[in-house]
Amino acid sequence: MTTEVPLDIAIRGYVSAYLCGKLTLREFETWFIPAAWDHTTDLTGEIELDLVELGNGDLTEGGFRHLLRQLISGPEVVVTAVSGGTVVTTYATFAPPENDAPEPPR
Repeated sequence: MTTEVPLDIAIRGYVSAYLCGKLTLREFETWFIPAAWDHTTDLTGEIELDLVELGNGDLTEGGFRHLLRQLISGPEVVVTAVSGGTVVTTYATFAPPENDAPEPPR
């Protein structure tokens, strides 16, 4: 039995991977755009807006990273899934380490 990860949790995981340098911006965009295509939430809407501003040159990549960090920093997330008949619960806090990203220009 496979349990699909909720989109919000998946997005936070991909954002964390991008912020930690495990994904490039292009890899993040390649995953995010089709994943969020038909799912409008506050999180997807904000990331989509920020990607547009980044693409237009109104936001630097450092500013984009700063905004993403703010979006996903927050409370602990609990993920429960069933694996081989066993319930597995994972606790995670999405707060990648700060880097020297400047405040985003708006």
